[in-house]
Amino acid sequence: LDVAEGKGGGTDNGSATVVTSEQILGQHLSSILSEMATRARKGNSHVWPNEELYLIVMKVFSQVGTLTAANTARRLLGRLEKSIQEAQASRNGISGGEEAGISSRPRLHAYHLVLQSYRNVMSSPRKKHVRTAVTEAEKLLLNELQNVDSHGLVPNVVSYNLLIDTLSRAGHGVIPNLCDRVDAVVEMMVGREGFLLLVGETDRANTPWLDPHTGSSTAAKSPTQHVTPDMFTKHLLLGIYASKSSDRRYTERAKHLLASMEESRERKVASAAGDSTSPKRRRRGTADRGWSEDDFFMTLPNRETYNAVLRSLLQTSEAVQTNALPSDEYNTNTPAAFEEDAIYATGLLDAMIRHEASQPSKFTYNYILRLWAKSGARDAGLHAEDILSRMEVRSAICAGAKGGGGGAARLSPAEIPKPDALCYQNAIACWGVSAAKSYPAAASRAMMLLNKMEAQCSPGYESFGNDDVRNYLLDHIYNESVRPNRFVFATLIMSCACTQLDADKADALRIAFDAYNRMIDMGLAPNSETYANLLKICKNLLPEESQRDQRNQLSQTVFEAARDHGQVNARLLMRLRDVNPVLYESYQN
Repeated sequence: LDVAEGKGGGTDNGSATVVTSEQILGQHLSSILSEMATRARKGNSHVWPNEELYLIVMKVFSQVGTLTAANTARRLLGRLEKSIQEAQASRNGISGGEEAGISSRPRLHAYHLVLQSYRNVMSSPRKKHVRTAVTEAEKLLLNELQNVDSHGLVPNVVSYNLLIDTLSRAGHGVIPNLCDRVDAVVEMMVGREGFLLLVGETDRANTPWLDPHTGSSTAAKSPTQHVTPDMFTKHLLLGIYASKSSDRRYTERAKHLLASMEESRERKVASAAGDSTSPKRRRRGTADRGWSEDDFFMTLPNRETYNAVLRSLLQTSEAVQTNALPSDEYNTNTPAAFEEDAIYATGLLDAMIRHEASQPSKFTYNYILRLWAKSGARDAGLHAEDILSRMEVRSAICAGAKGGGGGAARLSPAEIPKPDALCYQNAIACWGVSAAKSYPAAASRAMMLLNKMEAQCSPGYESFGNDDVRNYLLDHIYNESVRPNRFVFATLIMSCACTQLDADKADALRIAFDAYNRMIDMGLAPNSETYANLLKICKNLLPEESQRDQRNQLSQTVFEAARDHGQVNARLLMRLRDVNPVLYESYQN
């Protein structure tokens, strides 16, 4: 056991003790248990292995992460059950068995170790092993532990969380009917009505319950004693439902669970703040939180909880709109639910910043920016600029806290929400949405974002030598992560192509080709999509018959540039046919 915990010393000759794996350690310990049991049966009752020894060995196997090790832990549980029964039988005539305090079954912790063993198999690359481990874990909890009459044990919230966590780690890719199987576990945990209340679907109280394994309608099972889900249960369920991107119903479940978690947390915070005798330690400067962050449940919902809901909203919208940016087939009749999702997501920011464990990261803000880019809202660009401003304020706060120590000093660069090129790209895409909804000067606002990006980039040298003040400017004022790339320029050009207001078309045309020229000056090679969008601009922004000569001349210049760069394809030719059919026919011939 010392070796398993990293306490093993060296051999007599000073060389390090070498152990190939926990699997080998478990085999050694298991053989010791077998030898002890054999000697005890031969009359040496003093060496009969007790439950603690079995738990030690099962713990080692639970950490291996293979199906073989998990099955070994399961067999050890069976041996433990048999050993306890034999020990009880041998003592019944001496001390009265049960009256002497001898347990007739293993403790619940032994079953939890086996569940942990199967849960750790989820990291295996072999999907067949993962599926087998999930099935075995379900059998252990739902078939054996639920059989109260046989075992005398009642599974608690940890028991269910271990199984739900196992299913969560397996994922939808390995378990196609994952949500159905999780639903069955939760229904067993809290009952049918409790399940529907938990996921916010009380209107489905009279719908038939389908067995997740057979697909047939079945009467809902109910345990003898219901178990109340805790915050971790809700966190796990939210993650499972949120990752089911093809069904809006599961996104709504995730939102309902998040609201329930927020409500529970606020109640605990209020209770702790009002209880002067609370044993929880308060952090300096966080009197509004009241609880120590050592309390795990007070860290939920955390940042990943919120991000899971945001990802689910984004994936749901992608099932309808496959492109986050304004596309050639941009539909101005975007479902109203998309704008509602963006408004809801923006509102989550206010809840996240109130708790240290849920501080938004760069990914959080990008999810929200992309939701606005899909929203079809006329003011999407304004919301995007507001989010960028909030990112800048938040990153400045994090940078100050990081320099002064404290909790923010532990933030990784990805967690500090400093805007980068992708953030600005998504914000420019939002202005494309506004341009498609006839928001005035949308293309000009998008161009201002590009100018802002370029202004933050360093002047091109890495250091000022020993000049600490000027070097500080390089490190803290300039931001190389916002240097525009070809995707940023392509997004700006697409946003210009979406312009609908006649008064803005001349500016949008100038901005689009200005962006193209800057792109070339920076040595960024445009792709065929960029040239196709420039042709679209020629058609959309020069639509009048009086502009035909200018339209034909400009489209010919774009096509020749695309041809010279080897970017002519079927999509580009389709655009050319729409804007300049004469040139298209001559090229085809």
